[in-house]
Amino acid sequence: MLKLPVDPQVFRRLAERYAHAVDRRQADALAALILADAVIEGPGFVLSGIEEIRGIPSMLDQRFRRTRH
Repeated sequence: MLKLPVDPQVFRRLAERYAHAVDRRQADALAALILADAVIEGPGFVLSGIEEIRGIPSMLDQRFRRTRH
């Protein structure tokens, strides 16, 4: 396996872009951040792949008036 040097700022920027896309309900921006086989897991849910993950903004709209990270 290829091991690349890790810059913590890269991960921070990715987290910031994720939060921005989710809080602004931008499904396309969210999908642009992930790989085709990405998986997001949380308490009681598993979302697999771009299409399920791009549904996060819609799911949040159904549960919350707004979010803020």
